[in-house]
Amino acid sequence: MAAPEHQLTEWSIGRALYGSDVSLDDLNGQAVVISYWSAGSREGAKSIPLLSVTQSKFRGKGLVVIAAEMLLLKKKSLDAVLGGKDPGFTITRGARGPVEISNLPHSFVFDPKGNLLYSGQPSDPEFEAALGQALVSSKPSSTQRKRAAAPAVKVDLIPERKWVNHKGEDVTAAVIAIKGDKITFRMTDGREIPYLIKQLSAADQKFIRETARK
Repeated sequence: MAAPEHQLTEWSIGRALYGSDVSLDDLNGQAVVISYWSAGSREGAKSIPLLSVTQSKFRGKGLVVIAAEMLLLKKKSLDAVLGGKDPGFTITRGARGPVEISNLPHSFVFDPKGNLLYSGQPSDPEFEAALGQALVSSKPSSTQRKRAAAPAVKVDLIPERKWVNHKGEDVTAAVIAIKGDKITFRMTDGREIPYLIKQLSAADQKFIRETARK
């Protein structure tokens, strides 16, 4: 089914909850996906890993993915869906557009000139076909080129929080790896430090092991 004749300039992207703030000016000359979803919808939540793979695969070719959470849920509901992992793209709240939608998730694909090429489910084969069409003339921004050349960033298995060691001292860090009796902390200054689980408080040891089993 042909997409409605609309332009990207008719959309409002909303405010970023995860990732970088994006303006319409930032998207000039790039292929763009705006995908409406909700953390309160099982199908909507399932679309986030799909969009993450899509962004990772095509970022270097000039694709920008924006996931617009539509039910204005509290951030902790979104955190639960993401599982403490960086989705690799911008998630916003308050996005609006001229096309009515009846269910979530619902994605819109725009070419580098801002023409709407696709309106529908991100799992449909037509979504991939529209992406291919949009990427033919898309050019990555300088920021995207730098990201494509940079080594992959390890995502957080457990987001940054305050831990307590066996001496009762606080340690603020994210956990980026759990292996055997060791974890790897990412400190607030970016340093990655191996740490024995047994050096944490009993409560934090239990939390680590429960997380590892999930």
